[in-house]
Amino acid sequence: MLDDATLVVSELTTNATKLGHKFRLRLIVNERTLRIEVSDHSVDEPIVRARIGDDRAEDGRGLLVVAALADAWGFDVLPDGGKTVWAVLTCR
Repeated sequence: MLDDATLVVSELTTNATKLGHKFRLRLIVNERTLRIEVSDHSVDEPIVRARIGDDRAEDGRGLLVVAALADAWGFDVLPDGGKTVWAVLTCR
């Protein structure tokens, strides 16, 4: 799970960095799951842009990777503006 978690953290933090926003990384772990959260001040919803097999796309595959590795992922709008994109990985 460590490799998958590292890749998910990388993809989510890269997305926040590309938007030019400061972000907060939060990891919540228990005996069964790891929840990865990246919060930023952007109001833009995360969008899966590239499709698998679209070799011409220069980016946009990050959320495809997150979706493939995580057991669940999504985002929550923050009350003071911005959002938290999250992913849950199950310990196996």
